[in-house]
Amino acid sequence: MKTREINTRFMTGYQDVDGEIMDLLLNEYGTQVYDLGISFDECIFSARFISAVESGLTPDINRIEPAHAAKKYGEYHHFIYDDECYTMYFK
Repeated sequence: MKTREINTRFMTGYQDVDGEIMDLLLNEYGTQVYDLGISFDECIFSARFISAVESGLTPDINRIEPAHAAKKYGEYHHFIYDDECYTMYFK
C-alpha cells in the first residue's frame, strides 16, 4: 500500500494514496460505506491501522467511535477524519 506521512496534532499518520482501504471497505460492505459520512480516501490512519490492513484484517464499519469515548474492546486502531480522531475496530 502506498502511503504519505502526515503530521497531525494527534499523531504522525498516513494517508492511503492509492485508495486500498476504501476499496477493501467497498468490497466488504458495498455502498453502505458511503452512508457513514466519512471519506476514507481523505482519512489519516495510524501506522498500526495500516499494518493491520496489510496483514489481512478488515476494519469493521459498524464499530467506529470517537477516540475519547471508545471502549477499546478487541483489536482497534485510530484514524483521523475532518480533524477528529476515531477508533475503529477490526474483525
